[in-house]
Amino acid sequence: MKTTLRRGGMFAVLVLFAVFLFVFVGVVRAAGRNEVTLSLDKTYYFVVRPCEDSTSAAVVGQVLGAGGAGFLMGKGVVVACYYLASDAERVQGLLREQGVETDVLVKSAEGVLLAGERANAAPRIQANAELVDTCARMLFCAANELQRGASSQEEARAAVRGVADAVKGLRMGNTGEVFDAWNAALWHSETACKELAEGILFAKDLRYLQTELISRVLDLDAYF
Repeated sequence: MKTTLRRGGMFAVLVLFAVFLFVFVGVVRAAGRNEVTLSLDKTYYFVVRPCEDSTSAAVVGQVLGAGGAGFLMGKGVVVACYYLASDAERVQGLLREQGVETDVLVKSAEGVLLAGERANAAPRIQANAELVDTCARMLFCAANELQRGASSQEEARAAVRGVADAVKGLRMGNTGEVFDAWNAALWHSETACKELAEGILFAKDLRYLQTELISRVLDLDAYF
């Protein structure tokens, strides 16, 4: 148990260290600019069960029942999110063999134009996006290990608590009205992680949290 707790704590420390590194590099690059475009260069591959508004609740229930994320995204429900097209296509093929039809939805985090005070906060915003992506990847790995039986409940909880601590660290370091909407979203994810870590964890729980964090990165321009 000490090992798992140490693992979660170490992850939080590494994440916070990376925040400061990204901020420092960003400050050097963005100093003196009134307008900055953030380039995140991230692409995600969502395996999605298509649905209509009238059937979304039923499809969410079916996806959750099968161990998927159950996250509503546009006209579909996310089963899982991957970082390689080949992984998403492989899972899509496996589901097809089971009689479940899905789509692979490709979404990229595009450049975000920041002006005025938001431009001044660009290094910090960039750091937030990068580290939220890192937290999502941590949950992705933890979900896979839990599903395979390669990790224990305590190890999964340590990972989720580590993400909660890292997200809290980001939120506490974000000051000014520029971050109000973003901090509210981080607080929601932080709270969800803490609450889930108190009970029995399933892979679908971690996949939902992962997808939610990725959606924050994809919708960065809506927050800033």
